[in-house]
Amino acid sequence: MKSTIFVVVIILLICSLGRTLTIEPAMHGINSEGHNTHSLFTEILQEYVSGGKVSYRDLCKDERLEAYISKLAATNPESIANPKGKLAFWINAYNAYTLKVICDNYPVESINELHFGGLIIGTVFKKTIWDKKFVIINHKKLSLNYIEHKIIRAKTPALNADFS
Repeated sequence: MKSTIFVVVIILLICSLGRTLTIEPAMHGINSEGHNTHSLFTEILQEYVSGGKVSYRDLCKDERLEAYISKLAATNPESIANPKGKLAFWINAYNAYTLKVICDNYPVESINELHFGGLIIGTVFKKTIWDKKFVIINHKKLSLNYIEHKIIRAKTPALNADFS
């Protein structure tokens, strides 16, 4: 439940910023065509998130999410010099992969349907969807839990108070 609230709050935060957060891989957030590499995800969120609700039916048909995921997978976050840019990268990776796993299993009523043995058994045995290593960043497999707890919360202690 905490992770679900975390995702919703982060998506709403990104949508409410009214500007694009920058992912800064090798070329400081600018790809070879001179475009901001994070603008694609911003466009996706603006199109499919409204009033805190995601239109998964439409989002899951949009190939741009997979294109954005591919960009994340190929990015080395250690090459992002700006700490805010690096944090934005990880928050966006968390959110994009959360959307992806729901789309990969759509239609589902809740992300909790994706836990091995349900939420309680999955949590006890560390077999929730958040524990599964399906996130690929810089050719390494990570879990959503790892990104949330070991990277995002570790870099932003204030989030621990807000989401605990």
